[in-house]
Amino acid sequence: IVLIAILKKAGFNVTAASSGDEALALFKAKPTFDLLLTDMAMPGRLQGLALSMAIREIAPEIPVVFMSGNATETTDQSNGLQQGDTRLMKPVLRADLLATINKSLGR
Repeated sequence: IVLIAILKKAGFNVTAASSGDEALALFKAKPTFDLLLTDMAMPGRLQGLALSMAIREIAPEIPVVFMSGNATETTDQSNGLQQGDTRLMKPVLRADLLATINKSLGR
């Protein structure tokens, strides 16, 4: 909820999902999102990496920002993350989060 408030206050239109499965369903219903911000581990069948792969089958060029509380997940290059993907280690400062999202969006 805090993350959503931060993003909305910064002017982003946010669609939140409680699981990877719900996020994929939302994306399939309206595949016009500019960016995927996801945790590496979350409720549901689809975890962050699997979610990003499923969404990229629909929108291959969508920027993805991964968040994790596990340092290995944010630094391991062999786990299927693409070169342009951004990884943030939680907790993340508001300014760092917003800067990362803006950079991922090419702003």
